Amino acid sequence: MTTWFMLFLGGGLGALLRHSVGAFLLQVTGWQGHWSTMTVNITGCFLMGFLATWVGVKFSMGLAGRYFFFTGFLGAYTTFSTYMMENFLLYEEGKWWLSLINMFGSVALGILALGAGIALARAL
Repeated sequence: MTTWFMLFLGGGLGALLRHSVGAFLLQVTGWQGHWSTMTVNITGCFLMGFLATWVGVKFSMGLAGRYFFFTGFLGAYTTFSTYMMENFLLYEEGKWWLSLINMFGSVALGILALGAGIALARAL
């Protein structure tokens, strides 16, 4: 029962943060759709790298904690399926260049953000 609760709690908080980031970016910058998804995916990669390394090295995280942070929170926060749908729709609308920028930008910057999270966690 603890596992299910941790998934539920982490997933709920991750989804709320995902929505909040999108709403914030829309309000402050006017960004919507693929730009907010790309931002969430990149920051999610950073958080994954940081938490997996920092918590894994500094603390002993039990199974419930891993379910909360990684499967629940970050699983709900990042939105890869939305990312794929938006790329398809951009391509279908004839915006193939924007689809390519979004696809490769998310992957390249996500890998860099993951590495930055790992490096920061190791330095602490």
